[in-house]
Amino acid sequence: MKRVFLFGNASGKASVIVRIAVMAAVTLIVQWLVGLSKIQLLTGSFVNMCLLIAAMTTGIVGGICVGIVTPFIALGLGLNPNVLLVPFIAVSNAVYVVIFGVVVWLLRVDSGSTKRFWYNLLVSAAAIVLAAGLKFAFLYFVGVKWIYPLLFNVKQMAQTYNYLREHGLLDYAELEEKAAAATEQFHALSAQIKAAETRMAEIAVLKTHIINYAKTREVYAGYRKAGNSKKYLAEHESDILLHKAAKKAFDELGVKKLPSGKSLQEEYAKLLAEKKAAYAEYRRSRDEMRELLLHKQNVDRMLGKDERSEEKKQEHDRQ
Repeated sequence: MKRVFLFGNASGKASVIVRIAVMAAVTLIVQWLVGLSKIQLLTGSFVNMCLLIAAMTTGIVGGICVGIVTPFIALGLGLNPNVLLVPFIAVSNAVYVVIFGVVVWLLRVDSGSTKRFWYNLLVSAAAIVLAAGLKFAFLYFVGVKWIYPLLFNVKQMAQTYNYLREHGLLDYAELEEKAAAATEQFHALSAQIKAAETRMAEIAVLKTHIINYAKTREVYAGYRKAGNSKKYLAEHESDILLHKAAKKAFDELGVKKLPSGKSLQEEYAKLLAEKKAAYAEYRRSRDEMRELLLHKQNVDRMLGKDERSEEKKQEHDRQ
């Protein structure tokens, strides 16, 4: 019984090795075919099925061998690009096979009746669910909580090092100075563009009020000559209100002498051209600033500067 549990019902070592090789090949083929769907859950489910078949036909030892060998072969064939995850996938496959095999071995009974058949089927199903759950938990905590953050950090630091080397910023003081200069330039360009936009909006409003002021000047003069007559106001209320609104806007904008429409148009066109020219530099400066700050942040994290800054801040808050 123990031998069957470990090596299946194969008659000799050669037979066991052949079965393991066949199941390993089948598992790889299934992984490749199902992997074309790009659905990880589906791929994992079919691989688990192959591991179960391997365990049932070659025993626990054979199932473990298939589970350990196939991830490395898949890596060599390009089916699994995550190098750091491969050893953990192999271990999780072994855990899956062992849990399934042990539970089945301990709880199954010799079949001989319908009740025992259904009992054994239930045990097998429970073993599959338990093994799959433990395998998923292992891969989740290792992959999501450890490997992927590690891969992300290593990739980021490699990119940071290449960037700093290409731009001659391996000296931290130079990197800090460059980042500060890029930030200052970005804010200066941002202020320049905002100032141009503000003035352009003022010109648009001013042009409208100048037109309204010119159109309603005679009506308002008549209103003043009429001694601010309520009757005259009622007859020309909309024009008078436009005229008053224009005068109020002139006072708010500090306009003492009304500019001509041509001069406003020329100023607007000049501001628009300057804004367009500055905006191209603004985008370049923004991207440069973001990149420098990102790489500086990575260096600060690696040197522990963020942690020290946070500790100093907490000490300052406590004082």
